[in-house]
Amino acid sequence: SGGGVDTSGTPADNQVAVFTDSDTIEGDSNFIWNSSLGILGVAGTLSVNLGTDERIIFGTGTTTNLGALSSILGGCNQTIATLVTGSTIAGGRGNKLTKNCSFIGGGSNNTGSTAFSAIVGGGSNSISGSVAENFSFIGGGSGNQIGAGCATIAGGTLNCNFGLYATVGGGAGNVNNCQGATIAGGYYNEVNGIYSTIGGGYFNTASADYVTISGGSRNTGSAPYAVIAGGFENHITASNAVGCNFIGSGNSNELFNAGASAIVAGVQNKIESVGNNAASCNFIGGGSGNIISGSSILTFSSIVGGFQNSISGSTKSRNFIGGGTNNSIRNTSCAGILGGSNNKVSHSDSFAIGSNITSTAINTTFVNNLTVSGSGTTVVVFKNLPTSDPTNAGQLWNDSGTLKVSAG
Repeated sequence: SGGGVDTSGTPADNQVAVFTDSDTIEGDSNFIWNSSLGILGVAGTLSVNLGTDERIIFGTGTTTNLGALSSILGGCNQTIATLVTGSTIAGGRGNKLTKNCSFIGGGSNNTGSTAFSAIVGGGSNSISGSVAENFSFIGGGSGNQIGAGCATIAGGTLNCNFGLYATVGGGAGNVNNCQGATIAGGYYNEVNGIYSTIGGGYFNTASADYVTISGGSRNTGSAPYAVIAGGFENHITASNAVGCNFIGSGNSNELFNAGASAIVAGVQNKIESVGNNAASCNFIGGGSGNIISGSSILTFSSIVGGFQNSISGSTKSRNFIGGGTNNSIRNTSCAGILGGSNNKVSHSDSFAIGSNITSTAINTTFVNNLTVSGSGTTVVVFKNLPTSDPTNAGQLWNDSGTLKVSAG
């Protein structure tokens, strides 16, 4: 009475006094203030009921919370901007939120400028964009930037993600520009096609839609639905809308204006169409300097391996070179070279076995030498031989049942 205040219990040093009625205060060991350390201590549960324009601020320096129902729970020089509702900075230094329902866990100099977005930690990371570009996430790292909605950067450094629903897993200096695309890691990889993927490696570029580059370095996919598994400086490109091509590995292999074609490995192998039509359904297994090239429709041809073998021409298909070196099939269809060197086939349905052979007729197999061996039951049949001298040196003919060789 008379303006006095009664005490209750046995107050101790540093306990904060709390009124228990209109003129009685009581100390509580669960609620202390240490002035020498600048620490407010609460044991148990701290419950804060905020009004519609109230906020929580814990921090030092120029920490400022101008938002409603927003919280700064610690750190230094933190900022929640005016007109922001329901956002939280948990700790760190120099972090800033400017939109509703956003979150920064810690780290330094991180900035969140879209709603319903989160930066867990790291340094100098930022999420920005228009009103519709919300719901994005940065896990950590440094210098990462998101400029699209529903986008993710898990970590790494200096990565950029400007694709809606797109992801950058980590790495350094990666740039994802397109919707639904993914860069898992690596460094300085770039995606410019929707729903394309780069798994890792460095300086790889996916610049068409639905491209996959698993890894390697300096590989380029600029035709839709292309796949490059790895290797170095391999390229799948197109000047028209052809796709579904594959390079497995190797160095400096190229598919240009090709469709549903594949180079498995090797060095400087190439499948290309130099006209308006695609070189479709062609195959090079490996080797070096092999080429399938046509000025018009060139389809269903294969070079298994070897060195500097070629299949070329226009409106031709279904040719085959097994291996060897400097073999060529040109301007024909359904021709084959088993191997050897310096063979040239330019007649349809003809085949070369050996070396230094040049075809001279259709539906013919050309060989350097032929040996037939077997048991006593082996039968060699020559059907439809000429019955008069064909005057073609070396050609067999049937002289009334006697096998003869024309002298020409």
